[in-house]
Amino acid sequence: MENKKLDKILPLLDLAKYLGRGSAVVISEIGNNKESYNAKGKNLSQKDKDLLEPFVTKALNSPKNITIIPNVQKVDGLDPGKWSQGNFAILGYVGCPLLSSKGNSLGVLSIIFDTVFQFNSDQEKALLTVASQVSKELEERPEQRELELQKEINKNIIENSKLSLWTCNLEENQLYFDDKAAELVGYEAQELSPMTLKDWEAMIHPEDLEMMREKWKGYLAGAFDTYEVSYRIAHKDGSWKWFLECGNTVTRSNQGVPLKMVGTIEDITQQKLDYLHLEDALQRLTYLSRATTDAIWDLDLVNETLLWNDNFFENYGHKSD
Repeated sequence: MENKKLDKILPLLDLAKYLGRGSAVVISEIGNNKESYNAKGKNLSQKDKDLLEPFVTKALNSPKNITIIPNVQKVDGLDPGKWSQGNFAILGYVGCPLLSSKGNSLGVLSIIFDTVFQFNSDQEKALLTVASQVSKELEERPEQRELELQKEINKNIIENSKLSLWTCNLEENQLYFDDKAAELVGYEAQELSPMTLKDWEAMIHPEDLEMMREKWKGYLAGAFDTYEVSYRIAHKDGSWKWFLECGNTVTRSNQGVPLKMVGTIEDITQQKLDYLHLEDALQRLTYLSRATTDAIWDLDLVNETLLWNDNFFENYGHKSD
């Protein structure tokens, strides 16, 4: 049993013990890996497991949600054998089957007594409540495990890529950034999260602001399937950085209005500078082409690209493709 799961169950076992005033509380998981613990978290010996087996089986096969056996000696098939922990004979037993939300067996919550006992209705209700809580902690939830696994995968993908995460609660007008996103613009996460959309707009380059607003409004209105836009953001040091921002809606109202969005943001400053450099080179080439009939080439050693002007193709009869 996972330590975290056991830590949550042990206080419940201890509570059940005092409810029934029994000498031990045991969880027996049914399946290929049977695990049994007392209220102190100790795994039971094989001898104690074997001794409890007929009690657990009886509780599981009972049509009732709680099996109460005040006097073990009066029930065929049950042995008041010696319980090694505490060295006493089991003379009384209470067992509650533990069921998942889908009705699958998770085991039995057992209380064993070293004497004949009485169990009233209030104790029964209290023990059933405890059993219900234990079931919730034990329950196998493959969909939850898959969700946690997917979260971990997504986290690793983000951490090992150039992408950073943001979330936006449109109802509350709150924008949140992860540590990586905040770092890209020179801030700590707590300095930026949460912030209003207006605060975020204040960091966007004035020449890009209207274009960003149009993309945002268009997406919210349903004009685009995905929100995607590139613009400049003010770095804390006063410089401007280019970013590519993408996002999608994860929660909508009953009317289909976006309520919550999640997305990524990526620093594309170097890509943008390379593109501007290439545009500049093309412009120079165009000017030269207009001034001469010579075939002119432009070699970009950084990006390893070779450009020819139109005169080259015209003079030598080649096609541009």
